[in-house]
Amino acid sequence: GSLDCEYVEIWDANWGVRLLQNSRAVLRDCKILCSGEAGIRFEGNGSFWAVDTRISDGIGDGISIGGPSIVSLPDSIRIEGCAIVFNGSVGIRMDLQDTSQIAPITVSMNQIEFNDSHGISLARSVFPSIHNNAFKGNGDQTVSNLFLQGGYPGAIAYPTLNATCNFWGTAANQATIDLTIRDSLDVGSVGTRVDSCPWLNASPFTTDTPTCTCPVP
Repeated sequence: GSLDCEYVEIWDANWGVRLLQNSRAVLRDCKILCSGEAGIRFEGNGSFWAVDTRISDGIGDGISIGGPSIVSLPDSIRIEGCAIVFNGSVGIRMDLQDTSQIAPITVSMNQIEFNDSHGISLARSVFPSIHNNAFKGNGDQTVSNLFLQGGYPGAIAYPTLNATCNFWGTAANQATIDLTIRDSLDVGSVGTRVDSCPWLNASPFTTDTPTCTCPVP
């Protein structure tokens, strides 16, 4: 199936949008609010683009992609210019087995803020490109913007997750930034290196010209 939505509001659904198997969807300038399970649920091998869309105030995840039962990888995922805020669990949850890092997944220019659990949670082996996003206030006790779990197995020893040029809620030094990026239970069980430097010194949504630099700690 195919779904194209522009300037559509979806309120109080269990899943605002749910995509199965070889589905394709493009959402532009939409609002998906107060969902039950997830604002957007993608569990197939098709393509999904969300552009300039607000996914907020849901009980569960803002966007949920994949899961343990998913075998085929998506053709394309792009989440760009969206406000993924005030959801009851994770802002963006991804659970895929992509040890070869071939699935094209882009997360760019989004506000990922004030979600109850984490900003982005990555399970098993999934390597999105994460750039120019504004993270802030995710997590209950402490800021928890990027959460890695599942071990990320594969033939490559210590693969790199590219998460440069994001604003992590602070413009402080690398040690402070690293506190917002954690592996499962903070026990070193994930063998993936997160490349977070350089980072933005301010949110691109509140500052006209933020700079992407890697200051000396």
